Formats: sequence, structure tokens, C-alpha cells
Amino acid sequence: MPVPQPLRSGQLRRPRHLVVLAVGAAAMLLAGGCSEPEPDPAEVRAEVVRNRLGETFSGAQVDCIMERLDDSVLRALDRDVDLEPDDDAMATYSEAVTACVADPADPPNSESGDGT
Repeated sequence: MPVPQPLRSGQLRRPRHLVVLAVGAAAMLLAGGCSEPEPDPAEVRAEVVRNRLGETFSGAQVDCIMERLDDSVLRALDRDVDLEPDDDAMATYSEAVTACVADPADPPNSESGDGT
């Protein structure tokens, strides 16, 4: 019966290193292939504002308000808790709330003059 030869230094290391590298590369490929794209900051901001509005207003009112707010107002509402009374974003938000509480079905640019 043949006697096994003793292993020389480094004989097991090379294949082990290759296996570790292969497993690491496979893990990176799987993680990269499964990761979702970064969400659009404007969409995230709109969703945050929509959720805050939903705590106070009806669904129809929230939809109406969101239709009337541009990205700069959404940004201000997302960043600041207390807008200054003379802030343009506060004025736009106040107009939207007033119009949408009065008639949430009134589109922003209707003939009634409410939606500007």
C-alpha cells in the first residue's frame, strides 16, 4: 500500500485562495445583480410629504394638495417643520390647502379661480 507523501508548504493555500476569491466574486455578483436602484430623491420627498398630509387630510384632499405643489415647495415642506409665514412655500402650501379643503375635486387650473 502506498504511503501518502507529506504536503509541502503552500500546496493547499493556492486552491484555498482561489476558492475564497471565487466565492467572494460570486457573492459580489449576486449582491450587485439583486440590488435595487437608488430611489429618486424627488419621489421620496413627495412620499414623505404625502404621508404627513395623510395624517391630517382625506385622501382626496391629499391628492388635490399634492397636485398643486411643485418640487421646491415639497422640498421646503420636507426639510422644515415650521415654515416662516412670509415664505413663498408657505403661501403656496396655504393656497393649496385652502382650495383643496373647500373642494378637493376642483382641479388646480379650473375656471373657479381657486387653483392657481
